[in-house]
Amino acid sequence: MAKKFVALAEGDSWFNLPDFPISLPIVGGADTDLVRELQKRGHRIDSIAHFGDTLTVIAEAQDFVTALQQTHYDAFLLCGSGNDLLGGGDLWKHLHIYHFDWSAEEHIKNSFYIKVAQMELLFQEIIELALENSRNKKLRIISHGYDYAIPQKGGYWLGEPMKRQGIVKRKLQKKIVRIMINELHVMLDRLSNQYKKHFTYANFRETVGKRWHDELHPRKSAFKDLAKKLESQVEKVV
Repeated sequence: MAKKFVALAEGDSWFNLPDFPISLPIVGGADTDLVRELQKRGHRIDSIAHFGDTLTVIAEAQDFVTALQQTHYDAFLLCGSGNDLLGGGDLWKHLHIYHFDWSAEEHIKNSFYIKVAQMELLFQEIIELALENSRNKKLRIISHGYDYAIPQKGGYWLGEPMKRQGIVKRKLQKKIVRIMINELHVMLDRLSNQYKKHFTYANFRETVGKRWHDELHPRKSAFKDLAKKLESQVEKVV
């Protein structure tokens, strides 16, 4: 039986996916998220996450600081970076216009790697603030990466921004996504090495498969499997 833990969750839609009465083209319909799946597994999760939030918003608002000061949490679950990169359909800004003889790597602009570096600084800022202000001086901060999303025709976050740059071949689109997701995991790995016992992350790659509700949000069955992976990572450190 899994060890029960008490955690604060701050992040984006993977922690707080709203339920809409109808299926919308951008988000909705999954009827679950990581927080709800962890709660179903018997853990107490206090969530201040909000769909659409970026790491910038989280760092500036600092809502997690007050929560960590007031309550003794075993863990701080921190989810972010998806909206920083893809919010507003802005992926196209990090892609070169299609060249038939270019590799997937060559189609990615340096601005993407600069963005990842900026996100890393924001993670560091949030981690430092959390450790400094937590009632639990042995607080463990656990984040997660993302899985290899599948660009869709007409997709708001991936498909259309890629098409805008003339990148329409499915194989090339998937390779670009794979490179970007792997780079985010490399960044999280650097943070885990920097902060050792204080910070770690769950590797979600090769978990969702084809179980996507849309380009960014898994279906319920996939969220359940992702929650198990996140739960396992928390249990290793708390």
